[in-house]
Amino acid sequence: MTQIETIPTEQKVYEKADLVRQLRSMGIEDGDTLVARVGLRSMGPLRKPGDRTLLESFQEVLGSRGTLLVYTHSPVQWIFRRDKSYVFDPATAPSITGRFAQLVLETEGAYRSAHPTASMTALGRHARDILHDHDHEATSFAPFKHLIDMGAKQILIGCAYSDPGYGTPHYVYEQLGLADHSLLSGLRGCYIRKGSEVVWFKQRDVPGCSRGFHRFYPLYDEKSALISGKVGDAESFLTRTGDAYQVELDAVKKSLTISLCEHADCYECRATKLFNLREMIPYLLLCAPRKVFKRIARVWR
Repeated sequence: MTQIETIPTEQKVYEKADLVRQLRSMGIEDGDTLVARVGLRSMGPLRKPGDRTLLESFQEVLGSRGTLLVYTHSPVQWIFRRDKSYVFDPATAPSITGRFAQLVLETEGAYRSAHPTASMTALGRHARDILHDHDHEATSFAPFKHLIDMGAKQILIGCAYSDPGYGTPHYVYEQLGLADHSLLSGLRGCYIRKGSEVVWFKQRDVPGCSRGFHRFYPLYDEKSALISGKVGDAESFLTRTGDAYQVELDAVKKSLTISLCEHADCYECRATKLFNLREMIPYLLLCAPRKVFKRIARVWR
């Protein structure tokens, strides 16, 4: 893994100039297209408001020719608990992916894709080129086709282990036709508008748990495809999207379950993936009944 020089962490408050220097040191350049996932709390003290300072730092580094993208996923409902009072609208739907993503969404000039549950939002030159066809007919991570073709980069700031992974592994499973190989396929979605009608959007591809995506990190490292450093106080990882995709594709082809998490009680990894039948049956026979009994016990307390 390539190590880069960092600024001292004893600094009380990180200014925009500090973040700009660190982002450039990570390998982000003028004109880049960059997908960012950020854990603001891990960055240490930033010049207030911290989310705005970080956004302005990204914008300075990327310049007028660059594009910044974030995930602005929105609420989903179970098909048996549909609530027609919520109808997805990209102009008004809340983002459930953190404060920094919400700030980007609310920034003048931002362009949000129309995917009902897994939208992305972009600021910059190529925003519409990347997201214009990401709607209810596309898979959740379909924009990564454009991002790979454009040579985009991905960065994780302060969430590489607490909420690990890039978006490309999800796209790998979509490309291999495995994203809808889940017992949850079609059971969640939300209402959307189609013309003058309000209809139910049924999400067939299921991104699911990503807590096991850290398993790809050493594989990126083997291919010299990962740069590590600090942004603020936060451990951060950067990779080229195409490089990451190829590493993940090769790994998943060798082992379909490589990205599943280590948590024995994770129902998404243990009990819903149809390509993980080896663990599904024991989970349904042993873990699932225990969870049901615990829930009943809490109710009757």
